[in-house]
Amino acid sequence: TNPYVLYLDEPTTGLDSTTAFTVIDTLRNLSDTGRTVITTIHQPSSDIFALFKDLVLLAEGRIVYFGKASQSVEYFASLGYQCPKHYNPADYFFQVLNNPEAVPKLISSWEEKVSSQSNGNADTPLNVRDYPKHSRSRRGYATGYIHQLIQTTKRNFIKTFRDPTELRSRFGSSIFMALLLGLTFLTMGHEQANIQDRLGFLAMSLMLVGFGAAGLTVTLFPLECPIIQHEYSNRMYSLFAYIVSRFLADFPFQIIFPTLFSLIVYWMVSLNPPFYKFLIYDAALIGLSLVGQSLGLFVGSAIGNVAVASGVLPIIIIPFVMLGGYFINANTVPVYLRWLKYISF
Repeated sequence: TNPYVLYLDEPTTGLDSTTAFTVIDTLRNLSDTGRTVITTIHQPSSDIFALFKDLVLLAEGRIVYFGKASQSVEYFASLGYQCPKHYNPADYFFQVLNNPEAVPKLISSWEEKVSSQSNGNADTPLNVRDYPKHSRSRRGYATGYIHQLIQTTKRNFIKTFRDPTELRSRFGSSIFMALLLGLTFLTMGHEQANIQDRLGFLAMSLMLVGFGAAGLTVTLFPLECPIIQHEYSNRMYSLFAYIVSRFLADFPFQIIFPTLFSLIVYWMVSLNPPFYKFLIYDAALIGLSLVGQSLGLFVGSAIGNVAVASGVLPIIIIPFVMLGGYFINANTVPVYLRWLKYISF
């Protein structure tokens, strides 16, 4: 990532003086490139203090100084707190801020200074840099839809490749289930007596691919929801852009893994040899994988809890499996349930 703003909490804690200086000097160099670096620090040396551009001093949770670090000594001197010559300003400020008699004066003096600047339309203590700003869209987002889509898709790709364990798991699962199914139906014949075997094979292959895609999504997506809600509330992107980007980022894998499954199992069970028949079978599995992912997204986002969503998902899928035509003829299904075949995937 390449953020504009960095927040650090005491980055020099536990470091020797040389390493601590190197860390702060690196942060200073980052700020020179246009980034904002905000950090808390505990008793910096005079060399480190000299690197700071801007300084915020707090006492009892109130601001007593907020401005240029190079002007802080002069400001405290104007209030009667003169830092001795050749003395570390940070140590001196620490002593003053721990003086119970000095704190009320420092707080009131700073509040009066801010008030006078506001009334006089004076410049703010900090010079805020003019970063490139994106115009807000009609719906109040920081960027346009295309930019949202590109950035969220890029982030989802990065997130996927940062966790190779998930990809290895999906790869291994596809191979294992294909081999298991292929070995189970390895001796499947081509006679009329084998029709039931073929129906069973088709049902099982569809269930494995569909359940796999839906189950994986329903366990991962609820974990992303808090981040999505936070970023959406800050109008960083629209929900539609994020959902589309998630499909785009995962789309190559929704093709690769069902195709890997098909390549193994199709020839093992001796289905129709023409290659275009294989393409039809593979396309059906890819389509089912995409539908399973969509269903997983729907259930995961609607419930938001991994354990509950994992329990609800089979309740939704099993009726479709039962009434899909593999286990019971459509004509023998009760009238009040026949309509389900029209929405079954």
